[in-house]
Amino acid sequence: MGSKHLAGLCEKTNQVLELYKKLDDQIQRIRCNLPSCPYGCRDCCTVASKNIEATILEFFPLALNWYSEGILDEKYEKLKNITQDEPCALLESDPSILPHGGCTVYEYRPLVCRIFGSSSLIRKNRIDFLACKKLKVQNVNPAVLPLASDLHDELVAIDPYLAAKKYPINEALKKAVEYVLNYDYFLRFLKDA
Repeated sequence: MGSKHLAGLCEKTNQVLELYKKLDDQIQRIRCNLPSCPYGCRDCCTVASKNIEATILEFFPLALNWYSEGILDEKYEKLKNITQDEPCALLESDPSILPHGGCTVYEYRPLVCRIFGSSSLIRKNRIDFLACKKLKVQNVNPAVLPLASDLHDELVAIDPYLAAKKYPINEALKKAVEYVLNYDYFLRFLKDA
Protein backbone atom coordinates (compact mmCIF):
# COMPACT_ATOMS: atom_id res chain seq x y z
CA MET A 1 0.00 0.00 0.00
CA GLY A 2 2.05 2.95 -1.24
CA SER A 3 5.74 3.69 -1.34
CA LYS A 4 8.33 2.88 1.29
CA HIS A 5 8.55 6.55 2.22
CA LEU A 6 4.90 6.41 3.28
CA ALA A 7 5.62 3.62 5.79
CA GLY A 8 4.54 5.70 8.80
CA LEU A 9 1.18 6.46 7.24
CA CYS A 10 0.81 2.86 6.13
CA GLU A 11 1.34 1.66 9.70
CA LYS A 12 -1.43 3.93 10.99
CA THR A 13 -3.63 2.82 8.09
CA ASN A 14 -3.04 -0.84 8.91
CA GLN A 15 -4.06 -0.18 12.52
CA VAL A 16 -7.25 1.53 11.33
CA LEU A 17 -7.99 -1.40 9.01
CA GLU A 18 -7.44 -3.81 11.92
CA LEU A 19 -9.96 -1.83 13.97
CA TYR A 20 -12.43 -1.97 11.05
CA LYS A 21 -11.89 -5.72 10.68
CA LYS A 22 -12.43 -6.28 14.40
CA LEU A 23 -15.64 -4.24 14.27
CA ASP A 24 -16.85 -6.00 11.11
CA ASP A 25 -16.23 -9.39 12.76
CA GLN A 26 -18.07 -8.30 15.89
CA ILE A 27 -21.02 -7.03 13.85
CA GLN A 28 -21.09 -10.24 11.82
CA ARG A 29 -21.44 -12.25 15.06
CA ILE A 30 -24.47 -10.20 16.13
CA ARG A 31 -25.92 -9.65 12.63
CA CYS A 32 -29.03 -11.67 13.49
CA ASN A 33 -29.80 -9.11 16.24
CA LEU A 34 -29.57 -6.15 13.86
CA PRO A 35 -32.24 -4.75 11.57
CA SER A 36 -31.43 -4.39 7.89
CA CYS A 37 -31.66 -1.18 5.98
CA PRO A 38 -34.49 -1.10 3.46
CA TYR A 39 -33.30 -2.26 0.03
CA GLY A 40 -31.65 0.62 -1.83
CA CYS A 41 -32.04 3.08 1.06
CA ARG A 42 -29.51 5.90 0.98
CA ASP A 43 -31.14 8.25 3.46
CA CYS A 44 -28.15 8.46 5.81
CA CYS A 45 -25.82 9.22 2.88
CA THR A 46 -27.99 11.79 1.12
CA VAL A 47 -28.12 14.32 3.96
CA ALA A 48 -25.85 17.33 3.74
CA SER A 49 -22.32 16.16 4.48
CA LYS A 50 -22.02 18.78 7.23
CA ASN A 51 -24.43 16.58 9.25
CA ILE A 52 -22.12 13.53 9.17
CA GLU A 53 -18.83 13.86 11.01
CA ALA A 54 -15.65 11.84 10.61
CA THR A 55 -12.00 12.18 11.50
CA ILE A 56 -9.06 12.48 9.15
CA LEU A 57 -7.69 9.15 10.36
CA GLU A 58 -10.85 7.29 9.32
CA PHE A 59 -10.08 8.15 5.70
CA PHE A 60 -6.41 7.14 5.65
CA PRO A 61 -7.19 3.67 4.25
CA LEU A 62 -9.09 5.19 1.33
CA ALA A 63 -6.56 7.97 0.69
CA LEU A 64 -3.64 5.53 0.65
CA ASN A 65 -5.59 3.18 -1.59
CA TRP A 66 -6.17 6.01 -4.05
CA TYR A 67 -2.46 6.89 -3.74
CA SER A 68 -1.42 3.33 -4.58
CA GLU A 69 -3.82 3.34 -7.55
CA GLY A 70 -2.29 6.61 -8.80
CA ILE A 71 -5.58 8.52 -8.65
CA LEU A 72 -5.10 10.62 -5.50
CA ASP A 73 -4.50 13.88 -7.40
CA GLU A 74 -7.56 13.29 -9.58
CA LYS A 75 -9.74 12.58 -6.54
CA TYR A 76 -8.39 15.67 -4.78
CA GLU A 77 -9.34 17.89 -7.72
CA LYS A 78 -12.94 16.66 -7.44
CA LEU A 79 -13.00 17.08 -3.65
CA LYS A 80 -11.79 20.68 -3.80
CA ASN A 81 -15.10 21.82 -5.29
CA ILE A 82 -17.52 19.88 -3.10
CA THR A 83 -19.46 21.89 -0.55
CA GLN A 84 -20.57 20.78 2.89
CA ASP A 85 -24.21 21.23 1.83
CA GLU A 86 -23.83 18.42 -0.71
CA PRO A 87 -24.19 14.74 0.26
CA CYS A 88 -21.19 12.54 0.92
CA ALA A 89 -18.71 12.72 -1.96
CA LEU A 90 -18.54 8.91 -1.97
CA LEU A 91 -22.26 8.44 -2.60
CA GLU A 92 -23.59 6.95 -5.82
CA SER A 93 -27.20 8.05 -5.81
CA ASP A 94 -28.26 5.98 -8.83
CA PRO A 95 -29.77 2.75 -7.39
CA SER A 96 -29.32 0.92 -10.69
CA ILE A 97 -25.53 1.15 -10.30
CA LEU A 98 -25.28 0.16 -6.64
CA PRO A 99 -28.69 -1.29 -5.74
CA HIS A 100 -27.84 -2.41 -2.19
CA GLY A 101 -26.37 0.87 -1.05
CA GLY A 102 -24.75 3.93 -2.41
CA CYS A 103 -21.18 3.86 -1.13
CA THR A 104 -18.69 3.72 -3.98
CA VAL A 105 -15.87 2.70 -1.61
CA TYR A 106 -17.73 0.44 0.80
CA GLU A 107 -14.62 -1.52 1.79
CA TYR A 108 -12.93 1.74 2.80
CA ARG A 109 -15.92 3.51 4.36
CA PRO A 110 -15.05 5.39 7.55
CA LEU A 111 -15.85 4.32 11.09
CA VAL A 112 -18.83 6.66 11.29
CA CYS A 113 -20.52 4.73 8.46
CA ARG A 114 -19.62 1.35 9.94
CA ILE A 115 -21.13 2.08 13.35
CA PHE A 116 -24.37 3.69 12.21
CA GLY A 117 -27.10 1.08 12.57
CA SER A 118 -24.79 -1.39 14.29
CA SER A 119 -23.68 0.25 17.52
CA SER A 120 -24.99 1.96 20.60
CA LEU A 121 -24.30 5.14 22.50
CA ILE A 122 -25.03 6.43 25.96
CA ARG A 123 -27.64 9.20 26.08
CA LYS A 124 -29.02 10.57 29.32
CA ASN A 125 -27.51 7.70 31.32
CA ARG A 126 -29.08 4.98 29.19
CA ILE A 127 -27.85 2.91 26.28
CA ASP A 128 -29.50 3.81 22.98
CA PHE A 129 -29.34 2.27 19.51
CA LEU A 130 -27.37 4.52 17.13
CA ALA A 131 -29.60 4.40 14.05
CA CYS A 132 -32.13 6.23 11.93
CA LYS A 133 -35.88 6.25 12.55
CA LYS A 134 -36.42 3.47 10.01
CA LEU A 135 -34.16 1.11 11.94
CA LYS A 136 -35.18 2.25 15.42
CA VAL A 137 -38.75 1.04 14.93
CA GLN A 138 -37.38 -2.50 14.91
CA ASN A 139 -36.73 -4.15 18.26
CA VAL A 140 -33.00 -4.06 19.04
CA ASN A 141 -31.27 -4.63 22.34
CA PRO A 142 -28.60 -1.90 22.32
CA ALA A 143 -26.77 -3.58 25.20
CA VAL A 144 -25.46 -6.29 22.83
CA LEU A 145 -24.02 -3.71 20.42
CA PRO A 146 -20.55 -2.17 20.57
CA LEU A 147 -20.43 1.30 22.10
CA ALA A 148 -19.59 3.98 19.52
CA SER A 149 -17.56 5.92 22.10
CA ASP A 150 -15.35 2.88 22.79
CA LEU A 151 -14.68 2.47 19.08
CA HIS A 152 -13.82 6.13 18.73
CA ASP A 153 -11.45 5.81 21.71
CA GLU A 154 -9.68 2.97 19.90
CA LEU A 155 -9.31 5.21 16.87
CA VAL A 156 -7.87 8.01 19.03
CA ALA A 157 -5.39 5.54 20.52
CA ILE A 158 -3.98 4.95 17.02
CA ASP A 159 -3.28 8.65 16.52
CA PRO A 160 -4.61 11.22 19.00
CA TYR A 161 -3.92 14.13 16.65
CA LEU A 162 -5.58 12.74 13.51
CA ALA A 163 -8.55 11.22 15.33
CA ALA A 164 -9.24 13.87 17.95
CA LYS A 165 -11.23 16.31 15.84
CA LYS A 166 -14.28 15.46 13.79
CA TYR A 167 -15.10 17.30 10.57
CA PRO A 168 -17.99 17.18 8.13
CA ILE A 169 -17.45 13.95 6.20
CA ASN A 170 -16.44 15.58 2.89
CA GLU A 171 -14.01 17.87 4.68
CA ALA A 172 -12.49 14.96 6.62
CA LEU A 173 -11.99 13.06 3.36
CA LYS A 174 -10.42 16.09 1.68
CA LYS A 175 -8.10 16.67 4.66
CA ALA A 176 -6.98 13.02 4.63
CA VAL A 177 -6.18 13.28 0.92
CA GLU A 178 -4.30 16.55 1.51
CA TYR A 179 -2.38 14.95 4.36
CA VAL A 180 -1.21 12.07 2.16
CA LEU A 181 -0.39 14.42 -0.74
CA ASN A 182 1.60 16.74 1.53
CA TYR A 183 3.38 13.88 3.28
CA ASP A 184 4.33 12.36 -0.07
CA TYR A 185 5.50 15.72 -1.45
CA PHE A 186 7.54 16.53 1.67
CA LEU A 187 9.30 13.17 1.76
CA ARG A 188 10.03 13.28 -1.97
CA PHE A 189 11.46 16.79 -1.49
CA LEU A 190 13.72 15.56 1.32
CA LYS A 191 14.86 12.63 -0.78
CA ASP A 192 15.77 14.90 -3.69
CA ALA A 193 17.50 17.53 -1.51
